[in-house]
Amino acid sequence: MASSSRQLVHPAVSPANPTTAPVPLASVASRGAPDATGLLFYSPPAAVHLDPQYLAESLAEILSAYPQLAGRLRLARPDDHGRPYTKRYHRTWMDYGHPDDPGMTLEFEERAMPMSAALPPPVAEHPGVVDASVLNDFTLAPDLQRGRDGDEMSLAGVKVTRFSCGGAALCVSASHILFDAGALGTFLTDWAAIHTAIARGETPLIPHRPYDFQACDVNAAGDLDTKDEDPALVKLESSLDVFRYDAWARDPTGLCNPPPSQAVGPPSEVDTLDAERGRRRGTLPPWHTLSDAPTRTYGLDFTSEDVQRIAARAKRETAEHISAQDAFAAHIWRLVARARGQTGDIVLDFSMACDARRRFTNPLPSTAPGCFNVCLGMQAHADEVVGPNGAGWAAARIRRAIETTKPDILAAWLHLRAHDLDPSRNCIVFPGTTSVCTTNWSRSALHDADFGGGPPLLVHNLVMAFGGYATITRVPGVTGGRWYDPGVRATLWLQVDAMDRLLADPDFRGARP
Repeated sequence: MASSSRQLVHPAVSPANPTTAPVPLASVASRGAPDATGLLFYSPPAAVHLDPQYLAESLAEILSAYPQLAGRLRLARPDDHGRPYTKRYHRTWMDYGHPDDPGMTLEFEERAMPMSAALPPPVAEHPGVVDASVLNDFTLAPDLQRGRDGDEMSLAGVKVTRFSCGGAALCVSASHILFDAGALGTFLTDWAAIHTAIARGETPLIPHRPYDFQACDVNAAGDLDTKDEDPALVKLESSLDVFRYDAWARDPTGLCNPPPSQAVGPPSEVDTLDAERGRRRGTLPPWHTLSDAPTRTYGLDFTSEDVQRIAARAKRETAEHISAQDAFAAHIWRLVARARGQTGDIVLDFSMACDARRRFTNPLPSTAPGCFNVCLGMQAHADEVVGPNGAGWAAARIRRAIETTKPDILAAWLHLRAHDLDPSRNCIVFPGTTSVCTTNWSRSALHDADFGGGPPLLVHNLVMAFGGYATITRVPGVTGGRWYDPGVRATLWLQVDAMDRLLADPDFRGARP
């Protein structure tokens, strides 16, 4: 039998002045994305340090540096004080530092079960593979109690689940507008440091983490307030490797249109402007690739030696400069395509998150709170990916996509985001059976969130994912100087039959001897 409690935590020191401001342009498209949710498990010795009283006190202290997490998200209003581009249709604003802020949710639950029952068990006959389906347990996540139609949204919450063995799970969840993996890791390590200091009777050092939309938006090119985009910047932005699937696009033949439940068009608020722009449409999403086939979630473990071998092979197969991270992402793409039996001229999609903080003309600190990911997207024919030199080809293709994130191109990208008629029409990832999407959490500080008893035993990206989605994290152990030390885990969501074929693939771990 489980027992639980819930409270709302506010900053120990409130901001000097209430803030009402738009979110950064780079974050606007993340409004419709799933929450950023990190699930961390702590073994009994470390879990002892997750004392409820100290957690509540330290959370209040860290909210003094992150007061926006205790506030609200809402849609722009006509009377908001801001430039015209910040008040266009479906633009998101933030209110915090006000007396009626909802606060950040902090929940505790006691479960009469050992933590081992909540951890992924090994998959029989497949060493280094675990069944991570058990981790897709959203009851371990905080209930953010979102407002109707996304207005007056609660922003963030924490839930701590204690197990009968003394172990614990700590889950932090927030709107993706506020956190990407990097920002989530920074927040958790900041909080953990304050918590540890308070538990030791020391005075905590509160970090400086300003949340300022202008620090991002100043990087945008051109006039953001004009009625239409600058054609020269539209052309420049087209060189950025991203998908431009348009939810408003329709197939004139009627053969590849969205199902009625997902068919959307321009809202009445922007229909006139859409007509004035000539009802331009982007790429038609590949609706025919949607599938409701059941999926499995498996954790695929790779040793440091595996990653080095995968990278060495890819480097032998291409003359272009590539990194081990490029090669590993390409390996996942290649494995999934092979498992799906995709060959010939079938068009494959590959997406990956790329942190743009340090890539802007005026770079942001790597610790800047918010979501500054550019979701890169590229296509290839199946034979290019699964062919004899596919490992090198795919890795080089990924590297070329990353290299399109130049400051001037990102400036044009921000210009277009300011002029979007409706940010929600942009489908930057399409969850079809020809798609693979990866996000790499191996460099995130999530793995270093030490609340006084050591780092977490396991880190998991808790998300409602589609078949073909993978999150790369570190395996537990002493880390070295490289992102893949002491090894990495690719947690992969994939259709059941394809997952079975992937595990039987002799190239699973890069042709391990």
